[in-house]
Amino acid sequence: MTENTASDQINAVAAAMALLASNPDLPAPALSIENLFYSPEGRFLGWGLHLALHHGLHQFELWRQALDINPADVTDREPEGGVYWLRAYGTFGGVPVRLIGCPA
Repeated sequence: MTENTASDQINAVAAAMALLASNPDLPAPALSIENLFYSPEGRFLGWGLHLALHHGLHQFELWRQALDINPADVTDREPEGGVYWLRAYGTFGGVPVRLIGCPA
């Protein structure tokens, strides 16, 4: 297995800056750079952006539209603990993006 280096994250960091700069009026997400996997296939996507919105599903919808993610590609889940949330995958600037949102 090859060890990751900081340079592997450069494209994701640049995409994060561009995404926030191009959408300054949208609700602030909890944003992280992560090595993303796509479930249920478990397919490796590479270094990308994880955007989490925890103050209402309307925030998720605003970001879904900004990222041009098809509504049909949104999935819902209710994990242990009974918290309902939405999840979708897309790309921005060629970088994978995972978007999640849950009610306030």
